[in-house]
Amino acid sequence: MRRLERRSGGQVLVMTTLSLFVLCGMLGLAVDLGIGYFTKKSAQAAADAAALAAAHQALAQEGDTASKYSCGATDLGCSTRSCVPPIPGPPTDNLNYGCLYAQANGFVTQGRQTVTLEAAAWNGTTKTSPPTVPGLSVYYWVTARVSQRIPQLFSAILGNTEGGVGARATAAVTDGDVFGSLILLNREHETLPSGIGDTGADLIGGGSSVVNGGEGIVLSSAANGSPYAGESQSGSGGGTVTVIAPGTFIRTTGEVNPTIDWRS
Repeated sequence: MRRLERRSGGQVLVMTTLSLFVLCGMLGLAVDLGIGYFTKKSAQAAADAAALAAAHQALAQEGDTASKYSCGATDLGCSTRSCVPPIPGPPTDNLNYGCLYAQANGFVTQGRQTVTLEAAAWNGTTKTSPPTVPGLSVYYWVTARVSQRIPQLFSAILGNTEGGVGARATAAVTDGDVFGSLILLNREHETLPSGIGDTGADLIGGGSSVVNGGEGIVLSSAANGSPYAGESQSGSGGGTVTVIAPGTFIRTTGEVNPTIDWRS
């Protein structure tokens, strides 16, 4: 009597081969996604640094005088700038500062990388709005865009040999509201220079001085003479000191009547 035998060795080989193919594909996909994520985070850091550096340098150069924010200023970049090395050092304008910060974070316009800075200033009458934040009216804005092409492993099997990541960031110079026109940051345990006053005093007045707080006074110190022996009040005045302010805010204490004293 004849007996039929089934042989499965070839099927196992085929299944193992297919499994290895899928495993390698998944490994390649994980590598592609990991490299893309890392590059994306790095590009965002470079864009943030570039935009902030360019806007900060513009503020340092032009100050708080609105009329100085003009595209005619030689030290204020307004046209689109590609950060192609070598970047001038020292920088010729604020946009070059941004390019240097992008370069310090590993990105320039070279090879697979592209870094551009776009900027604009108001025209002296109407504030400008960055395209990334159309509802924001500012004196000057800078937008940094960073991108990089990345070689692919898994996707290359499907004919896609490169992928791309990009990031952008915008920084601007505009008006800001600050609570208090006079903000003093000396804490209660900090020692003032010899001859200036007692430890912990934020504000000291004497004679017939006048303190004009405008929108308000903020005292960081909460000193009140006790239990910290030898410390003065948060603010103290001798003679006929006059305080003009709608309110005085003392840290941890709250608002007090500025016409009485500064004690907590």
